[in-house]
Amino acid sequence: MSIRGTLGKLTVIGIALAILGITPAMLGPWEVQGQKRTTEVEQGLVRVLPANPVAPLATIASNPPAPLSPAAKQRLLQSVLTSLREQQKANPKLNVGKLFAISNTIPIPPAPGTLMLTPTQPYFGNNGGFVDRLTFFQADFVGSSPENRATWNGANGLLKLSITAVPGKTYLLDFSVKGGAPMYVALVGGVQYSHTVFNMEMNVTYGHILVPFVASDPHDGWDIYVSSHTSWTFYAVEIIRLN
Repeated sequence: MSIRGTLGKLTVIGIALAILGITPAMLGPWEVQGQKRTTEVEQGLVRVLPANPVAPLATIASNPPAPLSPAAKQRLLQSVLTSLREQQKANPKLNVGKLFAISNTIPIPPAPGTLMLTPTQPYFGNNGGFVDRLTFFQADFVGSSPENRATWNGANGLLKLSITAVPGKTYLLDFSVKGGAPMYVALVGGVQYSHTVFNMEMNVTYGHILVPFVASDPHDGWDIYVSSHTSWTFYAVEIIRLN
């Protein structure tokens, strides 16, 4: 083809592009070695959409809290009991006396005399009857990897501890947790769950919350509910009978 013919065809193409409103700059580079040229018009067909919301993954917790030494546990118990008594004085309607009629100097027995429940060992006793057991309501994770733990992301769900308590005896519950500031604890006594009810807000101290109580209800079944308004992780609960 002659140079004059080629120029004529290019002029016709240029006039057609001008009528369509497409400039040479919009066309971009021509094909090189068989690669398809990309035009701004083609790129304009792509529209980025926001990602669909995805439920958060279970929080990967760090190492579980270290056990409290006997001396540290005794000091923390004294602090909890003192706080309960101060609140009773400030608000007599709380009526905590019977449920927490515990001496500040009551000794904590050594660990071999206690019972430990964890997410992978959540019950103790005869499965045919009432047992000490844990229930994990709406937990985001319950298992043993990377640690033996149960995790809740956000305010949904709670931990329920059901125990068989000897009426009149004193108990101490040592929950190992992380996160969840503060924690909310509800004590419900009586097999019909309509007798003793008490709610507490508790801070986490060195990865532990201590819940002392006297099984003042004549029935032996007690439920303890633990929850938080923020994400938190549960590792274990030690059930200690103090007398």
